[in-house]
Amino acid sequence: MNSRRNFLKGIGAVGVATAGVAVSSGALAGVSSKAFAADLTAKAKLDERGFIYFGEEKNVQEDYMKSMTMRAKPFDFGLSAEQEAKASAITSRTMVFDGEFEVDYYKSLFPNMLSNKAKAVGGSMTLGVMGLDLINGRSGNEMEVVPTDWFHMNTLDRDLEFVKQMEANEPIKICTSYDDYMQASREGKVGVFFDVQDSKWLDNDFDRVKEYKEKGIHRMQLTYNSNNHLGGGCMDTMDRSRDPGVTGYGRRFIDAMNEAKILVDVGHCSPNTAVDAATHSKSPIICSHAGIRDLAPSNPRTHWLADMKKVADKGGVFGIVGVPGALKDGLTVGNVGHFVDAIHFAVNYLGVDHVGFALDQVQAASFDEFMTSPDWPKEAVEAVNVDVWPWQQNFAGMENQSGYFNLVRGLVGKGYSEADIHKVMGGNMLRLIKEVC
Repeated sequence: MNSRRNFLKGIGAVGVATAGVAVSSGALAGVSSKAFAADLTAKAKLDERGFIYFGEEKNVQEDYMKSMTMRAKPFDFGLSAEQEAKASAITSRTMVFDGEFEVDYYKSLFPNMLSNKAKAVGGSMTLGVMGLDLINGRSGNEMEVVPTDWFHMNTLDRDLEFVKQMEANEPIKICTSYDDYMQASREGKVGVFFDVQDSKWLDNDFDRVKEYKEKGIHRMQLTYNSNNHLGGGCMDTMDRSRDPGVTGYGRRFIDAMNEAKILVDVGHCSPNTAVDAATHSKSPIICSHAGIRDLAPSNPRTHWLADMKKVADKGGVFGIVGVPGALKDGLTVGNVGHFVDAIHFAVNYLGVDHVGFALDQVQAASFDEFMTSPDWPKEAVEAVNVDVWPWQQNFAGMENQSGYFNLVRGLVGKGYSEADIHKVMGGNMLRLIKEVC
């Protein structure tokens, strides 16, 4: 494929209702992406270019992947009837904050979040990756992803406008503060915060930090997978001796974020960069979404808990990511039990006041198209051990954001008190927003 790719050509266009394509049973069993794509292509109606046909100018915010519409079922944690009743009651009183609920948008996203019957639900949504308007076909049914659009200021501006227009028709409230989240709760809406996962779009302009805080960005990640002028990215630094940490320029940007009251995020950063950022920042920082390297040492999308202790010691929070390969080495088809086990492992090390969670993505994009980013070369894809896609479709009990209630059930099974469950499910991240933003 050339650098301009159609967003629906490849392994992601699964179960397209409009095209009359059903998800095969093999997809749920975890067949290879190439075999899955070949099976889909054989059944789908294609246009003259070989792309999935949705009809003239039809956008693709429609659900077309089974994992988008599956309502998560109660996972078998072996709970007693009394524990089940307790978990249900706790869920109804829980304020959920998903540290990274999506980098995409699809029709069932917000209804899925609200289906948990929690007291409140919200979280952070990444903008500026590749363009939500392109993902959702606002330019027609050919959706091309251009690598230079990734983490570009123009892409971020388009995304801000896209979601703000969406607010009129979706059960969401765009939030920039803790008080906004509480208002969203009172209105029965999803509280949506915005974040950016790289700093390249800033283009070395310190004034943009404050400008984009005013536009609604509450959190910025110093680096994505690759090293940049601020510090080290996780994919470039599995060898810690080559980890640059935060640069002098990066320290100045952290100062600018502190002044603008933006959360400093090290989710995709290198280990040294995470520690340096926590040490330098005047405000507590967040590692919004990453796995635990103690449990998955071969996966670069992870952090050592000893490093996260430096984040916790400064009042920060570590969000455990719901991606199977980052929860346990070699895990390609996980379940919500693995997710709960990883959260529990982190709590035992860091303390219950410093752990949260982040589902990360139920991606409407095909993985092949997601990999058009310069930050995802072939070796990076192999490093995170993604043999099954979409991984959420096979992630029993957490197929999408409708599975938050299973985290509560799992924590009840681990013997957590209600107060501690509230902290892990959102209280810790909301405390950080209230304190920093």
